[in-house]
Amino acid sequence: MRQDILTFHHRYFPSSIRERIFFSPGRVNLIGEHIDYLGGNVLPFAIVQGNLAAFSSRQDDKILLVSDAFESVGIIHSSLSNTNYDSSNRWANYVIGCVDLAKKKGYSITHGFEMSILSDLPSGAGLSSSASIEVLTLTALSEINHWNLLSKDIALMAKDVENEYIGVKCGIMDQFVIAHAKKDKAVWLNTSTLEYTIVDAHIEGTTYVIADTGKKRGLVDSKYNARRQETSFGLQLLQKEFPIQQICDLSSKNLSKIKQFVTDDTVFRRVRHAITENERVKASIKAIVSQDPIALGKLLEESHQSLKNDFEVSCDELDKMVEISKSLGSYGARMTGAGFGGCTIHLVNKSHVNHFMQELKQRYDASTGMISNIFETIPSEGVREIHEK
Repeated sequence: MRQDILTFHHRYFPSSIRERIFFSPGRVNLIGEHIDYLGGNVLPFAIVQGNLAAFSSRQDDKILLVSDAFESVGIIHSSLSNTNYDSSNRWANYVIGCVDLAKKKGYSITHGFEMSILSDLPSGAGLSSSASIEVLTLTALSEINHWNLLSKDIALMAKDVENEYIGVKCGIMDQFVIAHAKKDKAVWLNTSTLEYTIVDAHIEGTTYVIADTGKKRGLVDSKYNARRQETSFGLQLLQKEFPIQQICDLSSKNLSKIKQFVTDDTVFRRVRHAITENERVKASIKAIVSQDPIALGKLLEESHQSLKNDFEVSCDELDKMVEISKSLGSYGARMTGAGFGGCTIHLVNKSHVNHFMQELKQRYDASTGMISNIFETIPSEGVREIHEK
């Protein structure tokens, strides 16, 4: 792994020296979707797929960036003296935005740098490729420039980059799990307080399969920000009747009363999803502790139906993947990520996983005309420096 990234780095930056290597995973959210910005509980874990990067310092203030996922674009040029947002920089804005925020916060960056990335994380698939790059960049800059940032600091700064520089009003979940994840574990995060617990993510005899539908989605151009606005309006209505800070402070026992004064059906359904999804997260933890794949699978199915019907962030491709998964005997499946395309997560019997993946791909591709990417994954370690062995 280390030699691969050094070979790629030297292809573009042959005179670089003293490279440092960092890895930042993607993430999948097992359950707790679209409530990380509503004060809810979420249960994500980092995956083994991610972004591997080499950094080398320069003697000037130039920033030179290249990624194998966008190799046709070539090297993207920027500098410490000009970190303004430029849409033509494309993926590199996730790196440049981190530099821009660090400068504004007063962190010293004395030299420009070269950075190259090898990624096996599909872009636009809902596996947090952007958050992975942001957390990776801030971790590397902190280590190289001796900022001594804590994992929580890195997560919050990465979220600020996404919100303010990129323009996506996401919550904290993606950045937080990538910065804090542990091998074989999930992160049970209360997004309202940022209190978290590292919990088991595995049920004996099962495994997780990720299915990239091939339907790309871009958060900035999607209806993601519209959902933020709808739930914000819902919260304003709720706060007139309940002494709450966030929608997820309420329980499903309140729904009949809520329906009486949240008369807009769309807003009510958004609220209902948030409240019930928050409860599903807590029930999922109990299912894992009880080693009950049937119970967990049922909760995944319920989550997908809520995201499809109440929050309306699914699409035909995601629904088809879940439908085929069910017909193949998975314990349960649901869309994961922001929706409007991207990926599904499946809880599958470990002994049947290869057959399941082959059949799922064959049936989905034949049914939709799309080209899917289906792979098994396990909960992984979070962002880290890769040292020479």
